[in-house]
Amino acid sequence: MYFTKAAVDALKTEIMNMEGDLDILLTSEWPAGVDKKMSNPIASRPIAEVALVARPRYHISGPAGSAIYHQRLPYVNEDRGAGKHVTRFIGLAPVANAEKQQWLQALALVPCALMSEDRFRSIPADATACPYAAQGSKRLGAHLEYDQQEGNAKRLKRMAAPSEGRRDIVKDKSKTIFVRNVPFAATEEDIVAYFAASVGTAGTVDDIVRKQNPESGKLNTWCHIQFSTKSAMERACRLNDQELMGRKLFIEPAIAPRKNAAPVDGCWFCLSNPNADIHLVASVGQESYVVLDKGPINDTHVLILPIEHHACSIDLPPSTLHEIARYTSALSSYFASIGKVMVGFERFMRLKKSGGNHLHVNILGVDAKDLATGDEGRGSDQTPGTSSIRIAFEDAARKLGHTFIPVPVSSDVEAMRENLRDIVGDGEYFSAILPDGARLVHPLSYGERHPLSFGREVLASIAGVPQRADWKVCKMVGAAEEEAACAAFKAGFKRFDVNMIDG
Repeated sequence: MYFTKAAVDALKTEIMNMEGDLDILLTSEWPAGVDKKMSNPIASRPIAEVALVARPRYHISGPAGSAIYHQRLPYVNEDRGAGKHVTRFIGLAPVANAEKQQWLQALALVPCALMSEDRFRSIPADATACPYAAQGSKRLGAHLEYDQQEGNAKRLKRMAAPSEGRRDIVKDKSKTIFVRNVPFAATEEDIVAYFAASVGTAGTVDDIVRKQNPESGKLNTWCHIQFSTKSAMERACRLNDQELMGRKLFIEPAIAPRKNAAPVDGCWFCLSNPNADIHLVASVGQESYVVLDKGPINDTHVLILPIEHHACSIDLPPSTLHEIARYTSALSSYFASIGKVMVGFERFMRLKKSGGNHLHVNILGVDAKDLATGDEGRGSDQTPGTSSIRIAFEDAARKLGHTFIPVPVSSDVEAMRENLRDIVGDGEYFSAILPDGARLVHPLSYGERHPLSFGREVLASIAGVPQRADWKVCKMVGAAEEEAACAAFKAGFKRFDVNMIDG
């Protein structure tokens, strides 16, 4: 018979997570070592391992490897804190065998859940010690021969392949675990079977991402596993410190619960930071603000940010989301008044330094007349330049082997955010902002290498100054130049500023 180590481990885990005791265990083979007086050439050590964990009242085995009926003396299972009880092993002979050995067994059972405690824990005088206990003390199963056939005790070696992840699954780290110390031999099927057994009806394993080390070529010993529900993810976390193929797994949620937004020491964009570039701030609203980029692509290059330390648009409170949308609309109107169209992007990546990512939306005005030619013959949009800017982002993404998912423009900014959430879940992403307000979204898969400079490179190319893709090259010289640039921008933006309109 065939058994994989992962399948046995998964079954053991499912049994250990069950409530109550087991009445009957049915197996096709005898467990190895069940009775030293009896010989069975293909008695199974994996089944002995399962029996040791299951501790059934009756273990009934099929005739594989044996032509006789055998009933062993009851043996006493180890006490796991609720008391001891016995197991009775019965090995049945083949059906209608020539020797007329017994191949049926009638049992008059009262389920253990209905038995009195005294009766269930009663130990017969002829009971023996558990035949698997000594094996268990030597880590039964640590060196078992799995994937074996009759008479073949030679282990079949296999090399697991990388799991690249499913592109049709929206990445959602709130439903994902991070697993360390995964056995090299564990295949994707092994991992799915192991965790599927533990989560039961709470959900399913939807996706696995486990890649190779690009330098050594070896499979990583860690992986991300996404489930269909958060409840399934939480159940899977209970397997922390349990073994898969003899190796202890270390399991934790892929992301820690998010805390309430608060200023973060060292964050460039938290206005409470004494090192924040306050002199570059062009407008401050109730919950967000506009600041000139420190290395601007052109003189209209600004950032819109929440005042509080939020990581991405999906995390924003509704009031902050609406105010940023109003700033975006105001900037679009300002750019239109000077013959430009708005383009921008948001990049969300979970950074570890300086308190993690602080949402900042890059916004830029580019000359509409320079984009008109790009729209001819490629369709027409309500806002000039939208088509050619879309093509610029899509062409740049294609060179990286990436694709964008469109999020249509809507006057309901919260509905647009829900559309974004449907695409990216709780994962990282890059979102291009088109002149008409629509978005192009690329979800970032676990381990995907997405250039940090991608957004700036596309904006600089659209603006006709590709050499200004590196912000360090574009840095203004000294505070005086920065203050002058900010004052000039504020003067032009003044009549469109949401604060002026509100007043």
